[in-house]
Amino acid sequence: MKTKNCKTIYRLLLLFSLSFFISCNEKEENVTSVINDNITTGNPLELTVSSENVTLNQDNWDKEAVSFTWKPGRSRGENRGLTYLFKMDVAGKNFTTSIPTEEIWEEEINNGVYTKSYTHKQLNDLISKQWGNYLGGEIKLSARVIAKVISKDKYVKPDYSTLDFSVKSYVPSSVPLFLIGDATPAHWELSSAIPMIEVINGDLYKWRGNLVNGEFKFLFSRESWLPSYNKGENSNTIVKRTSEDEPDDLFKIFGLGYEKSKPYSIVIHRYENRIDFSQVRFPKIIFVGDATGWSFQEMDWNPEEPDVFETTLMLGEGTFKFLDDADWGANIFKPTMENAPLSHTEVNYTSEYHPDWKWMVRAEDVGLYKISLDTRNLKMTVKKLN
Repeated sequence: MKTKNCKTIYRLLLLFSLSFFISCNEKEENVTSVINDNITTGNPLELTVSSENVTLNQDNWDKEAVSFTWKPGRSRGENRGLTYLFKMDVAGKNFTTSIPTEEIWEEEINNGVYTKSYTHKQLNDLISKQWGNYLGGEIKLSARVIAKVISKDKYVKPDYSTLDFSVKSYVPSSVPLFLIGDATPAHWELSSAIPMIEVINGDLYKWRGNLVNGEFKFLFSRESWLPSYNKGENSNTIVKRTSEDEPDDLFKIFGLGYEKSKPYSIVIHRYENRIDFSQVRFPKIIFVGDATGWSFQEMDWNPEEPDVFETTLMLGEGTFKFLDDADWGANIFKPTMENAPLSHTEVNYTSEYHPDWKWMVRAEDVGLYKISLDTRNLKMTVKKLN
């Protein structure tokens, strides 16, 4: 009896083994083979960083702050190339919040070494915008390079190297700029140079006012002609001038007629070495109405769209409209219907006060609003903020 049971068990085991063997063979035919000979322990790509403790400096915003170098990965067989993936993240995050992966190809090698670098501003911006880290402190980051294998027939596990380094960031501080020139109200009087409005510290500046035929440039103070920002290779480029030996090329306003002035907007993107200036129709726009107690409220203008004026106001029950000057006799921007709802976007620009149509703020509409008036396309929009 025992012998019979043993034979039965033996046959079942043999049958199970054969079926398992067949099943595995069938699966292997349907999957891509994997070569797993990676040596990712240690530092196979000899990844290094220029400094393990980086201190960022706003004055050196366009200079290199940190660089990473690594050597080519080992050969992974015939007809297989390598490309390199660069990642960076806050240390300890396991690259789950990494910057977008950058692919670096073999053609970019220089003297047997690959390099990836960041300027002071680039790295400072990443800390603030990519990882939402408050500036002015120290943060530990991780960098990783992956030697990705280009293989058509098999997936080859890559080698990779990782290192940590620390960075002390900075809080961007104000860098004043002043407008001067015979095209401006300041003329060439150094002490009368006109302050630009600093929208983003050290980066974005704007000014709006009347200019005449003539020339202009920008100074860093009212006490010295140097350094200055002058005209670069074209009328949309600024270049920093630090010496009297360098060209003193100026921006020009022309074609306005003798002693005629026109309103202009000037916008500088300092970190992009870019300037945009153009003639605009309106020097200013005024918001007014009993929704804010009939007081004149001068609106701000958008440096990206100089014809768009914006303001943020608490609106009570009542009405409002817009004027092109802080004067009851100024021209009007008003809706194209009486007691227009806040959703009404169409605008009529006119000198006629009759009919004196306005937008209506009802009891259910009361609140804090961002209000925009597009003076070019004659559109008014509001966005409730609370």
